[in-house]
Amino acid sequence: MFTDHEYPPLLREIFNPPYVLFYRGRLPRPKELLIAIVGARRASSYGRNVAQMLGAGLAAAGIGVVSGAARGIDTAAHKGALQKGQTYAVLGCGVDVCYPPENAKILAEIAETGGIISEYAPGTPPHAGHFPARNRIINGMCRGVVVVEAGERSGALITADYALEEGRDVFAVPGSIFSEGSKGVHRLLKQGAKLVTEVQDILEEYDVRPVSHYAAPELLPDEAAVYGSLDYEHPLSVDEIVIKTNLSASKVTYALLQLELRGLIGEDGAKRYIRTAREGDR
Repeated sequence: MFTDHEYPPLLREIFNPPYVLFYRGRLPRPKELLIAIVGARRASSYGRNVAQMLGAGLAAAGIGVVSGAARGIDTAAHKGALQKGQTYAVLGCGVDVCYPPENAKILAEIAETGGIISEYAPGTPPHAGHFPARNRIINGMCRGVVVVEAGERSGALITADYALEEGRDVFAVPGSIFSEGSKGVHRLLKQGAKLVTEVQDILEEYDVRPVSHYAAPELLPDEAAVYGSLDYEHPLSVDEIVIKTNLSASKVTYALLQLELRGLIGEDGAKRYIRTAREGDR
């Protein structure tokens, strides 16, 4: 519910936020950096490849990738993110309804590592009118929206328009000047959307680098042990880390402080720790 601690904080800021969210899996962590990738359902192979590449690159940097689980760009973005990290699907139907039907497997995988989210009660079938409303949630959860491929009447442009209205960042991937499927993207670029030709263009906007850039050999032994006990999905308390590492509580606490100062881990608000990405001030 809107008043719950778990409710995505950025979503609270939009006009007409959903009062209730249903989900399978989990909701994003309160401080998790989220970026949406959206685009055409009838995507070209170029568009699908780009979406998958960006999804994987963002997830590898510890960023949660959000999309709508639709055919085309959405599905490609989810697939890429699942290769490297977590992703969230926002549906225009109930979270227990598989739409489109061919995405049953990928939706199950998303629920295992990230979450499936909807404002519609379980059992609600998809309806054309639900998807524009769904787009405001995708935008509302995220710091930025990346449009990979979109014609002049693409629903992805609705998400981009919501993003602009709410003061979120809009990124766009250029396509062929001869492609009808890229005309909407090119319009966004003319209007000031940020150009994306590689994932680094997005990461630099938030001063984020992949965690892999911080190699384990740079860590002291206790820091490496503590860092190795954590993952990107399951926050651990100090006591749990003590059990996993066989280090004293004082050594664990000191190592956590050093890792947090270096941007390698984060605290979830309940004195539990999880791997994250290095980011500058937000």
